[in-house]
Amino acid sequence: MSWFEAGLKLMGWGGGVAGVLLGLIYMFQEKLLYVPRIPGVPDFDESLVPARWGFQEEDVWLEAADGTKLHAWLLVPRDWSKELLKQRPVFLFFQENAGNMSHRLPFLRLVAQQLQVSIFAPSYRGYGMSEGKPNQRGLQLDAQASLDYLLGREDLNTQQIVVFGRSLGGAVAIHLAAGNQDKVGGASEL
Repeated sequence: MSWFEAGLKLMGWGGGVAGVLLGLIYMFQEKLLYVPRIPGVPDFDESLVPARWGFQEEDVWLEAADGTKLHAWLLVPRDWSKELLKQRPVFLFFQENAGNMSHRLPFLRLVAQQLQVSIFAPSYRGYGMSEGKPNQRGLQLDAQASLDYLLGREDLNTQQIVVFGRSLGGAVAIHLAAGNQDKVGGASEL
């Protein structure tokens, strides 16, 4: 066998291995992209509750258009009055791909303090206490259900809803804002 033939044979094997690897990545892409539970990190930690981070929290349960039950927090800075809550913008926050919403409390406290906003923080399907299994279409439905819920609240400033997401949440936020430009004050991604 010549060097040329050996090289072609080696490239064929390499291409086959690459094809198998790409096929495996495709098959398991949702498990790679959506990580509701971080290995080695507890789902619940006593230090990661909203009250310990300066929030009054309201546990909210809502339903996506496909019937999936979702959990969310309405986080309000502890010293706010009902009048201030009605005046200040609402920050609709979509998280990254890994972990649950409690892992975001340190960041959300900074947002609330610096921007003087209340925060609505839904958990995607399959994350935190929400039901279901995460997937792209499901997260889009979750985001729409969250916005629709906020728009139905009379105790919040629904004229100033700012949609924000980090990492995976940025794509969720942009998709939601693009389809609801008349209902949100803006979208941002970090």
